[in-house]
Amino acid sequence: MNGAIEAWGANDHGQCNVPSPNSGFVAVGAGHAHSVGLKGDGSVVAWGLNLDHQCEVPSSSTDFIALAVGFYHNLALSRDGSIVAWGSNAHGECEVPEPNVDFVAVSAGHWHSVGLKSDGMVVAWGYNVYGQCDVPPPNTEFVGLASGVYHNLRLRHIPTGRCCHLDGSCSITTQPECHSAGDSWNGAETDCDPNPCPMPAGACCLNAFCTQLTADECQGYGGTYQGDGVVCVTDICITSAVEPGSVDNKHRAAPNPSAGTTTIFFSLAQPGWISVRIHDAGGRLVRTLSPGAQRAGAGSLIWDGRDDGGHDVPSGVYLYTIETDGVPVSGRVVVTR
Repeated sequence: MNGAIEAWGANDHGQCNVPSPNSGFVAVGAGHAHSVGLKGDGSVVAWGLNLDHQCEVPSSSTDFIALAVGFYHNLALSRDGSIVAWGSNAHGECEVPEPNVDFVAVSAGHWHSVGLKSDGMVVAWGYNVYGQCDVPPPNTEFVGLASGVYHNLRLRHIPTGRCCHLDGSCSITTQPECHSAGDSWNGAETDCDPNPCPMPAGACCLNAFCTQLTADECQGYGGTYQGDGVVCVTDICITSAVEPGSVDNKHRAAPNPSAGTTTIFFSLAQPGWISVRIHDAGGRLVRTLSPGAQRAGAGSLIWDGRDDGGHDVPSGVYLYTIETDGVPVSGRVVVTR
């Protein structure tokens, strides 16, 4: 029979006597000595021990999509995102906190209740002797939950996306996993299409700074292409000793505004060591770029739009400061996402 419930075990309160018609059920739950079933039409049926009226389903809604069963109480999630609770309320387990909206999942413990909201936040109420209703921070980005007698579990969503490796291959990883390997993460929910990734083909020396580019891209930036498959390694672009230098006023960032990655172009009057510090509009240091020794003349380095922790910076105005042993120079770059 389609959607029929089979019950067995203790039946001292009729908790195994499924009411007729025993068909059309899509979900079930069980308490101490009562049973609950959710039907495909959104109605809920309960039977068994009814000492705390846990088998008396409220008539306020017949559009339920999920249910959870505690020791002597029940929770039902309505299609509109609200929770209906009934049965024992000795510890406030049926008093759903306001606002009773935007819930997407429910669970029930012995005498406590838990709800998951659409924004990934978890709410818990009822018996709290063991701290089971004290939801720990940070309380965001959760996608699932479950409750035991006196404890709860919640499942965090970790976004994954396309990670393009230096050899051009693609894999689906989290952002920290991709960045820890020095590869390029293309954002959450992106996939490996095409595969292999359209990645830079080899090392390109922009003065003493090295980056992975195609031959055409390297030529367009005025760099020296080191060959297909050549990887940037320490000192690959440094061919002679350098002394302290200074940066002239021929500096700029392009593209500007930028959707993320931008190139900072500069010119050194003399060879020297260089670093670039990037601050947000509030003056907080968000990234330090230290390509090291640079030859005299035009140079550039790439900022990938991330902070020192590997996280994408939010939209806003950022100040870059190019520092050498000479006088530092600064400019602005606007990030728009």
